[in-house]
Amino acid sequence: MTAHGHAASSKVTPVAPSMLREETLRFLEKHCVQRLRISEAMFESWPEGLPLIYVFQDTIPVHRFLPLDPVMRPSLARVDRPTSVRPTGFLLSSGQVDYYSIDPRTHKIYRVKQSNRSAAQYEAGIPYLFQTFDELFPKGPAVQPAS
Repeated sequence: MTAHGHAASSKVTPVAPSMLREETLRFLEKHCVQRLRISEAMFESWPEGLPLIYVFQDTIPVHRFLPLDPVMRPSLARVDRPTSVRPTGFLLSSGQVDYYSIDPRTHKIYRVKQSNRSAAQYEAGIPYLFQTFDELFPKGPAVQPAS
C-alpha cells in the first residue's frame, strides 16, 4: 500500500472497466503526478534513461492488448526508456513498458501487462505525457525481450 492509499496489484481483476482518459487525467492530478515538462532542447536530445507515463486515448483498440480481457484495458503505460520525445509523440527503440488499469469505482491500480519492446512509435500529445510516479506506477520486474 502506498502513502496515497493505492498499490499496484496484478493479483485481482478490476470490478469495472478501466478509467477513460479524462478520468485518468483527473486521477493523476489528484495524486500530484506532474505533467512532463519538455523544453525545445529535449526534443533534440532526450535524456537517456528518463522514463515517462503515457495516458492512452479512449479509442485505442482493445485487440492491441490481447489476450487481456477488455475490462483490463490499460489506462496508461509506464515507459522505461523512450529514445526521443516529439510534440506529437515518442519513440521507443527498446525497453520495458508496464501497462496499468485503474478501476474507476475503487481507484485501485492494477499492472495488467508488461512487455519488452524492440521498437515502437507512439502518437501522444504532450498533454498526455507525465513524469513517472513510482509510488503509484512502479516499474515491474524485468521481462525478457520478445523474440
